[in-house]
Amino acid sequence: MPSNYLSRYELLEEIGRGNMGVVHKARDPEIDRILAIKVVRLGFSLNDAQRKTFIERFRREAKIVGNLAHPHIVGVYDIDFSADEPFIAMEYFPGIALSQLIDRELPEVDEVRLIIRQLASALDYAHREGVVHRDIKPANVLYQPGPMIKLVDFGIAKVGALDLTATGEFIGTPSYMSPEIFSGERVDGRSDLFSLGVILYQLLTGKRPFEAETVSRTIYRVLHEEPTPPSKQREGLSPLWDIVCARLLDKDPTDRYRTAAALIEDLDSLERGTLVGQDSTQPIRVPPRGFRYVWILALPLLFVAIVIWFGVVSTPEPTLVPLEQDPREESMSALLADAEQGLDEGRLEESQALLNAITAHSPDYPGSEALSLNLERARFRQTLPLRFVARHQHLVGHCTGDLLLREDGIVLETSRHGTWHWHADEIEQLDRARGDALAVRVASENFNITFMRPALTAKDFESYGDILDTARRADSSARE
Repeated sequence: MPSNYLSRYELLEEIGRGNMGVVHKARDPEIDRILAIKVVRLGFSLNDAQRKTFIERFRREAKIVGNLAHPHIVGVYDIDFSADEPFIAMEYFPGIALSQLIDRELPEVDEVRLIIRQLASALDYAHREGVVHRDIKPANVLYQPGPMIKLVDFGIAKVGALDLTATGEFIGTPSYMSPEIFSGERVDGRSDLFSLGVILYQLLTGKRPFEAETVSRTIYRVLHEEPTPPSKQREGLSPLWDIVCARLLDKDPTDRYRTAAALIEDLDSLERGTLVGQDSTQPIRVPPRGFRYVWILALPLLFVAIVIWFGVVSTPEPTLVPLEQDPREESMSALLADAEQGLDEGRLEESQALLNAITAHSPDYPGSEALSLNLERARFRQTLPLRFVARHQHLVGHCTGDLLLREDGIVLETSRHGTWHWHADEIEQLDRARGDALAVRVASENFNITFMRPALTAKDFESYGDILDTARRADSSARE
């Protein structure tokens, strides 16, 4: 077969390149149709089991996405695994990435409404089909003047991220990710709506609502801070847009639009200068920071004078940029480094949020398991000293006292025999014989201690053993 063919498809030209692969404009000679071919790069070594797992996930997700048929979703026609690297054959859409439009100039407000409405329509359809995109961002939206919008990477990015992150590239942009991803909560269609809210805010203002200098700071802002209302960023913008953005960007998914269809209702009402709200029992929550009187501002008389802008943003000859990675994205390795630094500096909540962002896309990313274990131990360390009521068995019977697990060692306080304090470097062996028993060997003398209440869990025992090991190493280094 000629070198410019992939399977039966004739490759015409390269039209896009990203972290997950290369996109070609191609032709299907069987039906003489122009389409786009995305070759997924496996630019790292996979063993047979990993490759099988990847292909199974890829095939399953591609089948789901291939069954989506919507005018604002790029269609998937075919997948193939016969070559060394799998590829996707999909609809060819000659447009630019929405991120390119935003970088060039802000669209008119009415065009913003139409862009978001088309995206909401695509999401409403997909969510009703049980598919959540999970990576909504301007780089995954194709734009043609008009406007005409197509959503790409629908589900494929989720699959690719599960196995392709061994390259060290982070799939997903923290600025567009929902709080529930960072907090490790269940993700559903409302997470896509949060990401859509970030795009809406950016289209209206030219700025991302939670953008910051570092990934860690960005995640903190997503979790804890409210953005400046769009009307404060763009002169003449209706305060009703503030309400729509606030509803989409609510930290609590239960306070967002429940469905994309509810958002569409408000977008249609915005054209008439009003808002519908979700229903009479779920009024739109007024955003904080001085918006107490926003409904007064929303009186119809105020909006009689609003000018509706028309026109099409002029663009150069469009080129297809499907499935391309946003160049501003942080790498997975940088995200992991930030999480480890947060752990080292005692910022456990921030470190956990970064870890959740990593594992949401790549559950088995190298280093994430060790970081998770270290976070558990750091949280356990904060609970020390732990006090237990315990029984000490000795030659002439037993005595009851208080057992303290401290960072520098173990203390057993009894009224009959006084207090034993075994420093970490004195403890030769520490064993958890069973759920309620602890065997301590100090200077060749054995102490068997039974926890009466509460019991010591296996995970807590492992964490405590690691803390004692750390204390021993510190003592050894100090002596040297």
